Amino acid sequence: MQENDLPYFPKKVTPSEKVIPVADCNFHTYFWSVERDPKDYKGRILILHGYRDLRQVYYYFLEQLALNGYDVFYFDQRGEGETVLKNGKKGTTNDEHAFKAVDYFIEYNQKELEQEAKEGKVDKAKKLSILSVSMGGGISLNYAAIGKYASNLAGMVNIAPLILLHEKTYPGRITEFVVRTLCAIPGCQSLHVKTNLHPEYISGDSKYSEYIRERDRKSPLSATLVESRDFILRGRRLLLPAYYKKVDKELPILICHGDTDYVNDIEGSRKFLEKLKEVPGMKNKKIIEYRNGRHELFIDRPEIRDKVINDVVEFLDSIHK
Repeated sequence: MQENDLPYFPKKVTPSEKVIPVADCNFHTYFWSVERDPKDYKGRILILHGYRDLRQVYYYFLEQLALNGYDVFYFDQRGEGETVLKNGKKGTTNDEHAFKAVDYFIEYNQKELEQEAKEGKVDKAKKLSILSVSMGGGISLNYAAIGKYASNLAGMVNIAPLILLHEKTYPGRITEFVVRTLCAIPGCQSLHVKTNLHPEYISGDSKYSEYIRERDRKSPLSATLVESRDFILRGRRLLLPAYYKKVDKELPILICHGDTDYVNDIEGSRKFLEKLKEVPGMKNKKIIEYRNGRHELFIDRPEIRDKVINDVVEFLDSIHK
């Protein structure tokens, strides 16, 4: 059970921090691990966070994963958090950058897992899973279809993946058309547009929603046009046969989604799972729905928060044997 003081700051597992240069970008990374008997070590989880997420809201969740036998690797994506370009600018992202980063950090973590086995820290090299949230969910589910290393993964957990924006958040067809048109004009992709999110849509816990509201007062959210375009189209195309039919048939995938998520529509997750079930030979794909659950379930009301953490750990335990 999480304490009442929010945001939660690490008390049992403090993440180590490291800057990893990749191409033109300095990625800020965070790693949760605890001293444990090698036989109690289950594997490693790579986190793909949501749009403009504060890593602090993940602290309790990721600490619980570490205490349950998993090492956890989190990186601020390009254009997000503390990550900056080598020239000091914030930078922006698109599909190409997003998938290259996933490739790189899968390679990075797999090498570390193999090294652990060589050094005798574990009996054998453990597999890597991805845990993604919202925008990160759209990236990871696309990766399950077209990713270079998808078949190397133990599995995927996706919390409220961005497949379809909810009507209360979707800016409308006219705005989408304007954004997509401007993205076709040289020099316009990096222009910024406001992307307001309602804190009460993010969490049903008033303390967390107020924490997010205060952040937004100090630093209003905005995205580049290309970011806005790509995260909408990236999710929507998952419902096209050219993508969902390519999803790795053997890869275990869990989707966790609240039925009162007004950011990403739960209908997107439902439709995606329905389409996967139509594909011959598709295995190990399921959705858990949370009654009255908001967008980021792991910072929702305590009863929802605790259940989603338990469900995620149970799923991970089933695939990291």
